[in-house]
Amino acid sequence: MANVEDFDEIEFQAERTGNHVRAAVRMTALAQEAEPGLRAEFHLRAGEQWMTADNPQRAADEFSAAIEDGGATFADPRVYLARALTELDRGDEARELLNALFADRDAVTPRTCDLLAELFTEQGDLRGALEWATIGVERCIQLGDDAELQLLLRLRYRLRMDLGLPEDDYDHVLEASAVPGASNATGTVSVAIATGTVSVSIYLGDARIHEQVELAVEEWLASAHITIDSRDEPVLGSWFRQLMGTLKEGSQTPAGREAILTGLHVADSRLVQHQDAYVTSTLLQSVGPVLQALQPTKDAVVRAGALLIIKIEWMVQVHQLTAAQQAILDHRPNLAASPAEIIAALQLGSPVIEKTTISPTTGRDGGETTTTAAN
Repeated sequence: MANVEDFDEIEFQAERTGNHVRAAVRMTALAQEAEPGLRAEFHLRAGEQWMTADNPQRAADEFSAAIEDGGATFADPRVYLARALTELDRGDEARELLNALFADRDAVTPRTCDLLAELFTEQGDLRGALEWATIGVERCIQLGDDAELQLLLRLRYRLRMDLGLPEDDYDHVLEASAVPGASNATGTVSVAIATGTVSVSIYLGDARIHEQVELAVEEWLASAHITIDSRDEPVLGSWFRQLMGTLKEGSQTPAGREAILTGLHVADSRLVQHQDAYVTSTLLQSVGPVLQALQPTKDAVVRAGALLIIKIEWMVQVHQLTAAQQAILDHRPNLAASPAEIIAALQLGSPVIEKTTISPTTGRDGGETTTTAAN
């Protein structure tokens, strides 16, 4: 019988080769033979592969099997089934599931709330996403889940910013945890932002250039005072690696202090917002060497926080992500390994930079850099 490690290996190979259909077929067969304690989770993971393979009907079958089995899963399979039914234009059935989840809101896990907030964000319902992020925060507090709490607080804050809502008590909890010792009233900030994390990933169609690109990305991050704290093992073939950076000292520089302190004369500070703005502005100004390092590859995706570099068929675009788009990527990081899928999934608008690079095989340069308004 298959075990969790077998499914991990199948997922790894699917990411390496891009053949999610083969992975889904294999997982579906293994799930049917699995021992009772693992069967529901295996059906759920098989369904995820079918969704990635753009087959929502087969995905819905697997998610339904997970629900029928009733065994333990890493998140409520009804969320996944609702997404698949939406893809199948079976909106009434999807809404029934979502209503049932809302009725069970006092018992759902924080991870399930996280996924529901993502689903509503994808559907453009930011108020629905905010409601589930808030429920998730409350469940984290009840269960003592500190790790998920920080993710949900940050997601919730960004959603409120997108909706133009004023800060509330939960936003102040986020600020207090992000900036120990900071003053919310008129005055000075004597402590730097200590634990602001930045999601980083690199996908390359040509694995041979990964060293020069990694070096360029690390120097790029350093320009915004971000250091790499952890690295996942790279997925070989085409090359994909996820990293996690931490903003440790940005607010100790003159530029950082100016960005952080602007607006702190009001009672409700916006430290998280200014942290994001400082990082994004700094990285955008120093993106050139990264684009140069990517020149030899036809396809690539590099993400650093709210900035996303996409290269498809030698065409480079740099996008500034909205809070909702960042939330989708935070919860579906594997999108960053597919240049075509990420554009569709995030519904990206006009880039802040667009450029056609030189193809090594043709020796032609297709265009010049264009700067447009941020999306």
